[in-house]
Amino acid sequence: GIYRVNGAKSRVEKLCQAFENGKDLVELSDLSPHDIANVLKLYLRQLPEPLILYRYYNDFIGLAKESQRVIIEEKAVARALQDQGRPGGEQPRPGGTQPRVEGEQPPLTTSQPGGGELPKQPSIKLNRVIFKIRDLLRQLPPAHYRTLCFLMAHLHR
Repeated sequence: GIYRVNGAKSRVEKLCQAFENGKDLVELSDLSPHDIANVLKLYLRQLPEPLILYRYYNDFIGLAKESQRVIIEEKAVARALQDQGRPGGEQPRPGGTQPRVEGEQPPLTTSQPGGGELPKQPSIKLNRVIFKIRDLLRQLPPAHYRTLCFLMAHLHR
């Protein structure tokens, strides 16, 4: 990705200087995406207070660990159900086969790295963690929150 590879040092320094001089229109067309991404990384590193404030760091780390634990648990359950030959968590019926109503679709699932499938909709447990993360994000200053939203949308593309 463009954020893994650094840009050319001379072009990055020149671009940083242009922004520091307050140029309203900085010409980016002759720069590589790596140069521009490098400037963004430098800018974020030099902020006096990070986008995710120091005082919330441990809370975010704890929630990240909690969400990871829930995901791992749910993947293990999904994998165990698949191993038993019951995709999507269907319970066996007496007589062996599952009747299916014509046109009925199987439950929506998504493949996960490392095997196993999870439902496309978060579980109740995972939803609780997501709500905690959302509530914590809303405690950030508005400029930090909006910048994080923009960065996440950019990285999600």
